[in-house]
Amino acid sequence: MTWTAFFLLMAVVLFVLMIPGTWIAVCLGAAGLIGLFVSDGFRYFSTLGTITWNAAIDFTLSAVPVFMFMGEVIVASGLSRNFFRGLMKWGKRVPGSLLHVSVVACAIFSAISGSGPATASGIGSIAIPEMKKRKYRSSQIYGTLAASGTLGILIPPSLVLILYGSLTNLSIVHLFSAAIVPGLILTGFFLVYTFGSSILQKKKHPDQVPVAMAEDEGLTTGQALKGILPLVITIVILLGSLYGGFATPIESAALGTFIVLIFGFWLGDLDFKKVYEAAKSASKSTVMCIVLMITAKYFTFAISRLDINRHLSQWVIDANFSPVMFLAIVGIIYLILGCFMDGGSIIVLTIPLLAPIVSELGIDLVWLAVYITVLVQIGQITPPMGLNLFIVQGVDRNCTFGEVCRGAVPYIIIMCIFCVFLIGVPDVCHWVPTFLGY
Repeated sequence: MTWTAFFLLMAVVLFVLMIPGTWIAVCLGAAGLIGLFVSDGFRYFSTLGTITWNAAIDFTLSAVPVFMFMGEVIVASGLSRNFFRGLMKWGKRVPGSLLHVSVVACAIFSAISGSGPATASGIGSIAIPEMKKRKYRSSQIYGTLAASGTLGILIPPSLVLILYGSLTNLSIVHLFSAAIVPGLILTGFFLVYTFGSSILQKKKHPDQVPVAMAEDEGLTTGQALKGILPLVITIVILLGSLYGGFATPIESAALGTFIVLIFGFWLGDLDFKKVYEAAKSASKSTVMCIVLMITAKYFTFAISRLDINRHLSQWVIDANFSPVMFLAIVGIIYLILGCFMDGGSIIVLTIPLLAPIVSELGIDLVWLAVYITVLVQIGQITPPMGLNLFIVQGVDRNCTFGEVCRGAVPYIIIMCIFCVFLIGVPDVCHWVPTFLGY
């Protein structure tokens, strides 16, 4: 069989299994194993034990459970609730103030949680009741939170970037530093849209623009700072130790978790039962992530063994695609995959194939990490399977899926525009790495 036949066989197996909703880890593993079996029988199956062991003990992934645990503790302790209420005091005079507060809160929470769904859930559970009480438009509430929650996978520490680094053998700190400025710029894009839409709404329907409530005025500056400072201090210490070279990602994650636990017991309502529940929830997510990485390694090994990546790279080069054309094609593929798969699954499915090709085309793999992460963000708010859409709907049982989708549409357009911006101004991904000496 030719490499094309093997590639089509594995692709058919993969997507046939995905259609009925089979776990993506099972789909990847089955496609890889069938490809190996058809080509060489059981000859290379003895290698799977080594692949499994190496994937399970990958030091790069060791930070994943700690970051997940930290995000769970922040929500369980009430620190995220206090943080949001503290921000409310400073933004109350701006039109659509709580929408702005939600975007900023998600961006800052992202610098700790590393997860889009955790960010949307953690901030959404607090912001939605507050905004509904002040008569904000439903679609505007849900769309803003669903989209802003995706910042959790772009603004470091990002679990998607950790997975990407593990698959490409790139420095996690390098990837994190490359995503800082794009993350801040995209946050700015969201804030500009939110401000503009609020101004337009105020002109067209002055009676529908929410105003500050009396209880917003009652929060003192000291109370607001008490809510804001714990997370700000945690972020400064966590990222400072990481980018300053004083700690590895796992060490900075552990330090940040320790600080969050102290603040949770001291200023929040954390107890040992909540710590246990947070650890249990983080453990479930971690096991899912590790199993996914193991089966992705099976898939990658099969692709490498069958020489599919080399032939595919050569085919793209012979097709004479320009880098921009190729990136546009990648963008379309990711937008389609994002309708049906979660971000982590898309990364482990596509990066083993993409990385060799983009290297041949001269595209920087670090820049590509940021570009692909934004595409994965779009997938999180793209129906019918956008995870953040379901997270936000789950927070407020009274909302409909259609309301969440309608509210997310403007942000999908904004993120598509931002992808074009990244292609046109790639240097924004290199400012911080250059400053840090990468």
